[in-house]
Amino acid sequence: MRIFLSYHTPDEGLARGLKTAIEARDEGIEIFFAPEGLRAGSFWVLKLAEEIEEADAFLLLLGERTGDWQLLEYYEALDRRMREEAFPVVPVIVAKRPPVVLFLNQVHWIAATVPTAEPHVTKVIVAWPRKSRVRRSS
Repeated sequence: MRIFLSYHTPDEGLARGLKTAIEARDEGIEIFFAPEGLRAGSFWVLKLAEEIEEADAFLLLLGERTGDWQLLEYYEALDRRMREEAFPVVPVIVAKRPPVVLFLNQVHWIAATVPTAEPHVTKVIVAWPRKSRVRRSS
């Protein structure tokens, strides 16, 4: 299962932590994380669009503010969601007051000030299609 993780640069530490927590719980998940998935010198806008199109789900980490590129990623994912009803767009809101993001109220989100803690990681994982989830044994 491929997941696209969208976040604003000030939330990179939280995003990295969430990525690590998810991967520790589910061995079948491959997460696109921009610092690891974008090569220097590459045309990264095209790469972002390709990764969203190839993803099985879109994970949107929202802090106090959203970045312009994060919004662009979200709208691309939302457009795909409109074309493919089964494509999950999963917002995880870590801010006490989420930023204003168009159409966010149309999607059920997970409120988690510490997104790497339980039960939040489990809530994120179960938001994706069951056929792709593989529980890693301890």
